[in-house]
Amino acid sequence: VELHFMAADVVMVGDELQLDLLWTATSDDSCVMVGTNFHNDGDAYYSFAHTLPHAHLTHWECTFRAAGAAEEGLEHRAGAGALTVSISGFTHFTTCRVPANSAAGQLLRTGTVPGGTAAGQLELRLTPTAPLGWKPEPLQICPHRRPQARATLTACTATLHSAEYIHEVMPHVVEDWINYQ
Repeated sequence: VELHFMAADVVMVGDELQLDLLWTATSDDSCVMVGTNFHNDGDAYYSFAHTLPHAHLTHWECTFRAAGAAEEGLEHRAGAGALTVSISGFTHFTTCRVPANSAAGQLLRTGTVPGGTAAGQLELRLTPTAPLGWKPEPLQICPHRRPQARATLTACTATLHSAEYIHEVMPHVVEDWINYQ
């Protein structure tokens, strides 16, 4: 099995930090399960790479190590386990709670470790809770300040998937929509 970790983000929930990981699992024989668009019977406009079904049953505990600090985690306490969900079946999100008042938490909040020195990476170790569970290599998380918030506009691009039909219903509306973007 090959685990592919694609992104990480830190979210503040109340007074607690949570580290979210986006990942997928493939077999180690270079085969990838692929499905097609199931919404339109007979129309395979999209193809999707599916994660391995066993990934839905993955259970880990999370521990963290900031540069120059001891390993920290919530092991053997309520809520210590990572929570893994998949909305689509294509990828997974795993959430790890970051121990309150830990060096890892300080690094993620401020970019420094205790003592005020700038730090580099944060190591995240995912330990399986089942004897034969998947045990990925430690992940290196690099803190990065979010850019200052700016105004954004979100638009639905479903229009582009049936542009001919939309043009028949309302001539030139697709061109207007593209020019507006």
